[in-house]
This record gives sequence, structure tokens and C-alpha cells, in this order.
Amino acid sequence: MLGGEGPLSDYFVVDGAMMQYAKTYGALAVTVEHRFYGKSQPFGDLSVPNLRFLSSIQALADAATFRQHIVQQFGLSDRNKWVVFGGSYPGSLAAWFRLKYPDLVVGAVASSAPVEAKTNFVEYYEVVNDALAELKNGAEC
Repeated sequence: MLGGEGPLSDYFVVDGAMMQYAKTYGALAVTVEHRFYGKSQPFGDLSVPNLRFLSSIQALADAATFRQHIVQQFGLSDRNKWVVFGGSYPGSLAAWFRLKYPDLVVGAVASSAPVEAKTNFVEYYEVVNDALAELKNGAEC
């Protein structure tokens, strides 16, 4: 499960649909929190130079690195198939992950993902602004 513009919720990592699918199919389920949200704070502040790493491209690269880490940590192989999940913005990330890294996942579940391309997606900026404002020093952004 890919995280998005907020901290990971206990619901998604304990009782959510992904966990039910994992139980049904005997799968390993893991989640990765999006950097800059929740406890995933790579820097001590939200300065402009640090925020250059707050992007969907970086989130996809982080997820690919996380996937490789899990493969090594659990001794998995190419026989183990991966499906990436996400809802809303993380749903978009899930779909983009499948497109960008088709060699790493066999599928993506993109629940409620915005799929209409927009040049100026201001609604997303409003969500990010609200989420960042909740962080320590976030009001300074």
C-alpha cells in the first residue's frame, strides 16, 4: 500500500481491503509512507530546498527502493508477485508505479485515483497545503 498526503492510518495496515486480500491469498502485505507526511520526515524543516524532494516522481522512486529492500529483507524471489495498492492520490501513484516500473509489479489497484490529466491541478495543492500545515513548522510553508 502506498501512502499519500497524510500519515499512514492503522485502518489500512490492519483491517483495510489490502489486508483482507493478503489474508485471503496468503500474501505478505507491506506499506510505505510518503516522505514528508506522518513520521517520514527526511529533513528537520520544510524549507524550499528540502521540498524539492516532495514530488510524485520521488515517491515512485522511494517505493521502488522500498520494494527492493523488502525483497532482500524477506529473502523473496522473482516467483513472488507484487501488486501495488493506493486510493486517491496514492491510487494515482499506484497506477503510475505500474507504468514506470512494470518489471517490479504485476498489477496495480488504483482506487478513486484522479485519472483526468490537468495542467494546473490546484485541488491537489490545496490538499498538500492542508496536510503540511498540520506538521511542526508546517504553517511556515
